[in-house]
Amino acid sequence: MSQQEIPIRKRNYLIDEILTYCNNQKPVLRLLIADLNDEPVKKALANMQPNEKFKHLTYKAMARAIADQIYGYNLTRAYTLKAREKGFDAVLNIGRVITTLIGMVNERTLANVRHVKSFYYDVTGHMQINDQGITAKLQPHDDIDMDEKHRFISDHQVYLIQEAAKNETATITSIVTTHDTRPAPMPFNLSKLQIEASKKWGYKPKQTLDIVQSLYEKHKLLTYPRSDNQFLSDAHLANAGSILTAIKHTAQTLSDCVEQAASTSTHKAFNAAKIRRPSCHYSNREKRRAHHSD
Repeated sequence: MSQQEIPIRKRNYLIDEILTYCNNQKPVLRLLIADLNDEPVKKALANMQPNEKFKHLTYKAMARAIADQIYGYNLTRAYTLKAREKGFDAVLNIGRVITTLIGMVNERTLANVRHVKSFYYDVTGHMQINDQGITAKLQPHDDIDMDEKHRFISDHQVYLIQEAAKNETATITSIVTTHDTRPAPMPFNLSKLQIEASKKWGYKPKQTLDIVQSLYEKHKLLTYPRSDNQFLSDAHLANAGSILTAIKHTAQTLSDCVEQAASTSTHKAFNAAKIRRPSCHYSNREKRRAHHSD
């Protein structure tokens, strides 16, 4: 099951319940919006999908709800009755989610209770080579007492190594040079940005939201911020030139950087297929036409 199905499945089930309750007999179209830029919204409006196409998601959500009821009702009663035999005079709730969560909390609690402190040591050497300061970390060999992570655990051995190496001359026996490339990180979504802003500057979530909302609406420097998406569509990439221009006009100190920036990209963030759809809107075609004719 794709990650995109999870929120859509629940929403689909809720809307279909309302339509069933109202005994709706009119055609229903679904508007799927994953990108709030003008062009993608216009494209979505021109390509609305019949609700019947997504019935399988409703059936999945319905099956899940029924399974949760069967699982929860029966096991809650069974565990409660067994617990009463042991003197536990309350309802012992059992559920697919709550039981797993409590189990994880209990497992972590027991691990903390059983935790035994352990000590290890690092041995570093500070050297001068051609007036250049170098700090090197000693890697223990098999004759040294080590823990499972290959760290020094004997303070006596560490002391002997320190005394033996003090004021001695170091010799470089080999040099290995490697070349590595690292892609730029993924863009922030709102929650990750709020966490990072809190760590670095102590911002409250509302402060961060207000700032990014202003950068989006007033300065046109960001994509739509109220989203949990980290992926971007081709429309965002096509709009890169205007965003770079906005950056240059807003922060002139970055002008040189903007001039050197590439307006094209092959970064993995530009993948419309992985965008989770934040909005699922429904419309009744016949009702809309009747409203316009009035």
